[in-house]
Amino acid sequence: QQVHAMRDNAAQVQVVRFSPDGKVLAVGSDDATVALYSVTPVSASYTRLTVCRNLPGSVLQMDWSADSQHLVVSLSTYQQVYIKSPEGYKVDLLPSNTLLHSCTSVLGDSLVGIWPKDSAKFDVNSASVANSSNIVATGDDFGAVKLFEYPCRGKYAKHKKYFGHSAHVVGVRFTFNDKFLVSIGGEDSCVFVWETGV
Repeated sequence: QQVHAMRDNAAQVQVVRFSPDGKVLAVGSDDATVALYSVTPVSASYTRLTVCRNLPGSVLQMDWSADSQHLVVSLSTYQQVYIKSPEGYKVDLLPSNTLLHSCTSVLGDSLVGIWPKDSAKFDVNSASVANSSNIVATGDDFGAVKLFEYPCRGKYAKHKKYFGHSAHVVGVRFTFNDKFLVSIGGEDSCVFVWETGV
């Protein structure tokens, strides 16, 4: 049942993320913007707070800090920017004690090893770090779902590889309890649910 609909932007929406405290919804679009909305749960209403514009590229992934104060935004230019919430301005660095609520980016020092040799930057489409273990899953352009130890800082890290999709894998996510990994195919239009054994 639809409880709310809004259109503040004609651009394609790439990512939506609720803050861990449930008070802010972040919407990343392919016109290089991130819009922040205040959330009123009882009435399911959303009010736009601000828009962070003129990012260096369109938005690919977004992750909140555990304290709901910052967003880590990964862009099509393979850069990351940091946005202060709820004000919506960019900051150069995150506070040194910042913990992330989730990790779905394919970028960063802790994910160097997920990239295969001789790969183009766009070969790895999605990543998801498990909530309760040191595992990161990835989906790539070769139809593979891979599991790595996390953090994965060394180049060309060892991994386990699983096939099922007939084409590129556009998204992977662990469920909240890590018992399952969900992968989404592109051209095959399939959703796979993998049991993790946790």
